[in-house]
Amino acid sequence: MNSLLLLASFLASLLPWCLCQAGSGSQTVTFTMRKMAFSTNQFGIDLYRALNVTDENVALCPFCIGSSLAMVLLGAEGSTAMALRQALYLWGLHPQEVHLAYHDLIAHLGLNLTPSGRGVPRCQEIPRRRQCPEEIIDNIYIQRHFAVHFPYQFLLNRYYNTSVYPLDFVMNAEQSTRYINLFFERNTEGRVPHILSQVPSPSTNLLLLSAIYFRGTLDMNMAQVEESRFVGRAGR
Repeated sequence: MNSLLLLASFLASLLPWCLCQAGSGSQTVTFTMRKMAFSTNQFGIDLYRALNVTDENVALCPFCIGSSLAMVLLGAEGSTAMALRQALYLWGLHPQEVHLAYHDLIAHLGLNLTPSGRGVPRCQEIPRRRQCPEEIIDNIYIQRHFAVHFPYQFLLNRYYNTSVYPLDFVMNAEQSTRYINLFFERNTEGRVPHILSQVPSPSTNLLLLSAIYFRGTLDMNMAQVEESRFVGRAGR
């Protein structure tokens, strides 16, 4: 299998790694944050299995996808909310705990995913993160004729430091695409210039986009096969 399972696993294990780097005392790592991190990893494993890729490379970021779905969960009710909680492995967590944990994890990752790799934050406070290039971006774009309730907008800004951006995917799809690409390019120091490679369909009502970037080196100079003794159910 040629899939970059190693890379997918690396991205899936990013959160526990950052949580282990909390020795600087810059932020307290709570039990809920750790639980959310491992729930995200399990969600990532499910994602990789669902992709069912066997003959090509694949890389995914469970945290980005999970945080986008959590923003949807913030405004969901009934069976929709239940399905999202089940998919994200959020059982045992109060709804407010879920979003507070994502808020704290975004802050924690922002402190660790720095260009220097020394855990020195470029932005000191979460509410001011929009003032400088970001390592994590979560945005919601909606067809402009839909109304968004103010309480949802308020909570979205409180927990995820973002908002719902109304755009016209019907009459001005190309202009909307340029706006989105330019936003991500500016807020990732030019590292994500074309998050949308093509114009969204005119039937698009809701668009969830998430990006995470950092400077690192993936060491691929390692043995792809490791021989080991295997013991089956029969004990042999």
